[in-house]
Amino acid sequence: MSLFERAYLTAWQPRMNKAQGRRLAVWEDFMREWIQRDDFYASAESLLLVGEDPEFQAYFRRLLVDERGAPAPATRVLLEG
Repeated sequence: MSLFERAYLTAWQPRMNKAQGRRLAVWEDFMREWIQRDDFYASAESLLLVGEDPEFQAYFRRLLVDERGAPAPATRVLLEG
């Protein structure tokens, strides 16, 4: 999640030119792929987003809803491994 946060903080701007928009779109595609993973989605809200930048949290929550149709569950999930 920290990698996604850094990508967002360095790539996102209120007004982006075409190249900047493409750069963010590549990262967003990667984030969306991870959101499709059930284990990642299940732990996003309760574990992975904790302590991240508030603007990034809001952005990522919109992606969660956009991809999965609902916010990530708030229950804590233990990750295997």
